[in-house]
Amino acid sequence: MNAEEYVAAHPKRHRVDPLLGLMRQCSRCEEWWQATPDFFVRGHKGDPLGLHSWCKACTTEYSATRRLFQQRIEHAHGGLLHRHFVRVADDGAIEEHDHR
Repeated sequence: MNAEEYVAAHPKRHRVDPLLGLMRQCSRCEEWWQATPDFFVRGHKGDPLGLHSWCKACTTEYSATRRLFQQRIEHAHGGLLHRHFVRVADDGAIEEHDHR
């Protein structure tokens, strides 16, 4: 399947740039990037290209933020991280869940 056929089949967040080829819009930051593993994380089985819907920058930022807050909660609760879970929403809001 060439780029034009792919965009026709998946028009929502894809377009073809005459110079850069197939482009994909990150579903988190909404920036347009080349639809390649250079800009998107590989390994998403539900996507025909095998790429995640978030760009690498958004994925890295989310992971770093989540890891930081998990470390803070672990420290604050005496190492009981297995009982506390943190979710960072797309808008940056942080939700803490205590599963005791």
